[in-house]
Amino acid sequence: MAEYAPTAADIRDFVENLEAAAGFDNPNIGEWWKIIISVHTNLVHANTRTIRSFAEFQGIQPQYRIFGAIAYEWLVLNYKQGTIREALGRIGHTKPGLTTTVTQGMAAHELSGDARKVRVQGADQTPCNAITSLAEFWPSSTTDIPRTYEQMLP
Repeated sequence: MAEYAPTAADIRDFVENLEAAAGFDNPNIGEWWKIIISVHTNLVHANTRTIRSFAEFQGIQPQYRIFGAIAYEWLVLNYKQGTIREALGRIGHTKPGLTTTVTQGMAAHELSGDARKVRVQGADQTPCNAITSLAEFWPSSTTDIPRTYEQMLP
């Protein structure tokens, strides 16, 4: 039997279709995530740094081979573009149980969300200038760094 060859539309719509399946609580999504993790982990040969062919992934059950082929091509595309971390981040919210796994180890003040934003200022405290973005952080973080040897001297 010939392997399924994913189309460009299959690869393009992979994230959208995975999100839709997660939205409808598709019972297969747990198995799909096992496939995504397995393919991602074994995508590149450790010694030669070459991409494995999909035919080498024999552990995928027959009923999931089409999904596996599409996931494989999507992962290869993102690996070649150097965007594999961002790509996995875009679909991370569809992984079943991820939210509960992450929040299990969090303390109560971490779960409350706005603990730092709703902090009450004391009567004698003046609010400090807070850096709210990286655009503000980087220029301010380099202002105190001495540029010459003379500036380093006390």
